[in-house]
Amino acid sequence: MVTRPRYILAKYVPEVLRNEPRNIGVIIWTPWGVRAQFLGDEKGSLDARKIPSWVQSRESYREWIGSWRSALIQKKARAADGSDVSAKEAGFLDALRLTSKGNYVLGDTGSVLDTITEDDSDALLAYLFSTLVEQETDKMAVKVAFDMERLCNQIIRKTGAFKSHYFKRNLPVICKIAPGVTDFFNFDYALGNGNPEFLYQRVPLGQRTLETSLHAAAWQFEQVVKDNVIAKEKSAALVMPTEEQKSDERYQKAISVLKTQTRVIDLSTDSETFANELNEIAASKE
Repeated sequence: MVTRPRYILAKYVPEVLRNEPRNIGVIIWTPWGVRAQFLGDEKGSLDARKIPSWVQSRESYREWIGSWRSALIQKKARAADGSDVSAKEAGFLDALRLTSKGNYVLGDTGSVLDTITEDDSDALLAYLFSTLVEQETDKMAVKVAFDMERLCNQIIRKTGAFKSHYFKRNLPVICKIAPGVTDFFNFDYALGNGNPEFLYQRVPLGQRTLETSLHAAAWQFEQVVKDNVIAKEKSAALVMPTEEQKSDERYQKAISVLKTQTRVIDLSTDSETFANELNEIAASKE
């Protein structure tokens, strides 16, 4: 029985005769379900403003994305012999591929060699979409983001926070950043009853985006601390630098800026610190 995750790329061919396709999305199959992400399509909602300018017909694009989304919602696709293939079967992507026609094609299937868990499915989709579909991606940052989220999932599953109803993922926090001006900040992990009492944010570090990522995180923590949403000592940025980055003056300088606004936990050396902290917080809430 095949249980290794598989993926297939959705492609748009501007001129069929020239056959120069461009990737517009990725669909992944895992034993726990099928997920997809397309350009301009976020969480199943298509924003026409974000459809690539090189797509000739936005209406056709909308129809094709809707068609593929529909198959995922119905959890079945039609095989060559006319039978339905359930989304629970690894052959679902092969059946879905048969819907290719004209300018819209499903092709370039592949398997993921890494062993993943159900918790890693969203991270895998984001990683494949960023590396295979999006343009101008800092591939190093994307790979680190994927590895870091998987590591955090492994750590969290082993702690008391995993089953605690006080533990939350992807928590939106509203914050006043100026008189009459508020903004929302999403934090990867939070613990608390109602209002967050502890906040954590993963900060993936790439090469081109190193300073940008760290400074953006510093700004986020600065605002929630300044607005008394959380105390500085009860917040933390999670980083996972490479050995090369640790000796890089750019990294050291950017990290020093981040430390002025929050604690920094280096998961490459202090993952136990993160785990112990989650255990202690979860135990104190019981």
